[in-house]
Amino acid sequence: MRTLLQIVATAFAVAVAAWLLPGIVVGGSSFGQKALTLLLVAVIIGLLNSFVRPVLKFLTGCVIAITLGLFVLVINAWILMLASWVSGLAGIGFHVNGFWSALFGSIIISLVTLLLSGITDKRTARA
Repeated sequence: MRTLLQIVATAFAVAVAAWLLPGIVVGGSSFGQKALTLLLVAVIIGLLNSFVRPVLKFLTGCVIAITLGLFVLVINAWILMLASWVSGLAGIGFHVNGFWSALFGSIIISLVTLLLSGITDKRTARA
């Protein structure tokens, strides 16, 4: 159940980022197609965060330490760009136009998922 909530929260966060930034495009002609695209992108981002992000953080550990953790924002942008690339390979209508869109999009996605996870954690703690 927790994983499903994380996927939905990430999908919503990607939708917010796409709504705020013109450089992030979610394809689909209907609401259902866009929702499916967002859910698939959320799954891709979740998989990349599980498998690729730890490797990137390990390889760039010194840079992360020197920049006092700010380089993690760059890693998040790379993950979003990689999700865009994987989505293109899979034929999913999701695209990120450039590094700056990915950087600002990853910041928005991080903030929205942080906010949503705080809300959902409080709800699951009460149940």
